[in-house]
Amino acid sequence: MTHLPKTKTTIISTKKHKSSHLSPSMPLPCKKQPIGHLKTQEVMIETSNPSFQPTSPISTKNPRTTLAIIDTHSRPIALLYKKGHINQAQYKAAERFYVYWRQCQGDTQMSLDLTTQKVDSSQRYIHPIEAQTNALKHLQTVKIHLGILGYKLVEQVVGYDQAFKELSPSKRKQNSLADHLRDCLDLLAVHWGYANHTSTP
Repeated sequence: MTHLPKTKTTIISTKKHKSSHLSPSMPLPCKKQPIGHLKTQEVMIETSNPSFQPTSPISTKNPRTTLAIIDTHSRPIALLYKKGHINQAQYKAAERFYVYWRQCQGDTQMSLDLTTQKVDSSQRYIHPIEAQTNALKHLQTVKIHLGILGYKLVEQVVGYDQAFKELSPSKRKQNSLADHLRDCLDLLAVHWGYANHTSTP
């Protein structure tokens, strides 16, 4: 995998970091867990840079990707990627959906450090309203590709951070939802150029 320049680490989790040392009284984590099972842990992953300006050259000041610390307990999609249930292209598509979704919810922190204007001529300042409008257009487009049910599933898992076990108590249904989610993320990955039509999960 080709690593592009990264300039900063984006902290997505709002929870305080907990020590990784386990006391003798604490049970050791199981090696294998059902796909819907979540354990609190933070992992470093490479994800799409929400501040990336496609109209400007890729550089250390305008990287396409960035590093992020993800709380896999609060981000089920990150845990699915960490465990290998979805591939990198699918995960990048999920995180891009998440950025647009958060912007549509009015989260200005997901768009370009909007508290201060960029003075570097290589980057154009994007007003929160413009970012929100652009995000809405992207989501309206992908909703057509995914369909109502597909979009709702992606929104539940990626946007609202719901685990499969929260969506259904049935293991069979959970597996069906997982398959459907992967199909939806495949479509998004192709749509946003993270994968081509011949890519496999």
